[in-house]
Amino acid sequence: MNTSANLPSTAAAAPPVPQSRPATPAPVLAAPAPSLDDLVAATPADRDRVVDAVRAVAIVAVVLGHYLVAAPVVGPDGIEAENLLGRWFLGDLATWAFQVMPLFFVVGGVANAASLRSARRSGRSSGAWLRSRFRRLLAPTLPFVALWTGAAATARLAGIDAALVQTAAHLAVVPLWFLAAYVIVTAMVPLTVAAHDRRPVAMVGVLAGATVAVDLARALSGSELVGYLNFVSCYGLAQQLGYWWLDRRLPGSTRGGLMLAAAGLVATVVAVVGPYPLSMVGVPGGASNSAPPTLALALLGVFHLGVVTALRPHLATVLERPRVWKAVIVMNARAMSIYLWHITVLIAAAGALIGTGVWPHTELAAIGTGPWWVWRMVFVALLVLGLVVLVGLVGRWERPTAVSEPSDPGTHRLVAATALFAVAFLAITTQGLSPHGWPLGLPVPALAALSAATLLTTGRPKQS
Repeated sequence: MNTSANLPSTAAAAPPVPQSRPATPAPVLAAPAPSLDDLVAATPADRDRVVDAVRAVAIVAVVLGHYLVAAPVVGPDGIEAENLLGRWFLGDLATWAFQVMPLFFVVGGVANAASLRSARRSGRSSGAWLRSRFRRLLAPTLPFVALWTGAAATARLAGIDAALVQTAAHLAVVPLWFLAAYVIVTAMVPLTVAAHDRRPVAMVGVLAGATVAVDLARALSGSELVGYLNFVSCYGLAQQLGYWWLDRRLPGSTRGGLMLAAAGLVATVVAVVGPYPLSMVGVPGGASNSAPPTLALALLGVFHLGVVTALRPHLATVLERPRVWKAVIVMNARAMSIYLWHITVLIAAAGALIGTGVWPHTELAAIGTGPWWVWRMVFVALLVLGLVVLVGLVGRWERPTAVSEPSDPGTHRLVAATALFAVAFLAITTQGLSPHGWPLGLPVPALAALSAATLLTTGRPKQS
């Protein structure tokens, strides 16, 4: 799954002050962190709070989905994470509720389009806007990668079993797959917003057609690599629907939303009755619609979007309540930290409880028994508590800091950085942070690509 998902805010920087000659941008000093009550009071009257609420609910669905299906057991090769979806006859259908990654890209499209338009009104270029987006993305991500890289290398030096280290350092960074797709569709925003402004219906049709074409090419060629193109077309389509949301092109009534949801649901059912798998995520022993994404996943996203659209008037009313809105603000302020670190908590808790003998049901035969379920609920509660504590420690990396006014690094630098980010995040996702074949298992090529991309987006281009 994925995912938030780091969906940037729509705040725009002040317009640049004209200069007679190139000058070093002055730093924008970060103000003292406002309280929750201040943030609630400062919420603009015209803010679409449902966008923030959908992001918060989606991140909860991703975390709980992973926590509920991962069942730690002790197998012949040590601690393993049994997937409950493969043992439950309704597991495939359950994935229809928890696979909400298309919604992340929909609300990302809302935020990105609104932010880009605001930046342009203030006189900032698309390149400067994209650079600021990448900065927000990197702020919590680079420390996560650095800490796990250091932990994996330290564990290898300490003589811990290499296979165990490799497994842990692989599972922990799986969420980075989301960033491989997100950096690409975000880099495309200036182009896709312009296309949307001219031909909104045609643009949706082009991306839907591209998704179908990739699925067909994948089926005919038998190559999974071809399917990876849908990380761009499928999630690009979801982002495009976010532009429709922003421009109020989606149904504005509960009835209209239900009709959209019904259309998406019927289309998804037809797709899975046809050539597509029933499961929307990876299930042991079966295919899925998410790795790589398919048309069926895009159609499921339309169903989810229809449900949200139908509930939107009611959600807007509920979100006016200060306590509810405070909770949404907290979740959004730490969405990326929650997403990045939730698997780490699962690994640490499972290792600690099983390693110390506290977890009593470690055999495959115990899964599904009454005592196992009691311990299961306790385990999930402990995971949530551990995640809250960990996010409290690492979440500060998502706070705004003193930065310089973003400048335009240039088209070539941004294109290169986007490609390097995508390759680095995808390589780390598939290989982990402790693969065999390099000293201490360090993924040197992936880390080099990530470092180069970071330099391209944070370093200043030379002034002529």
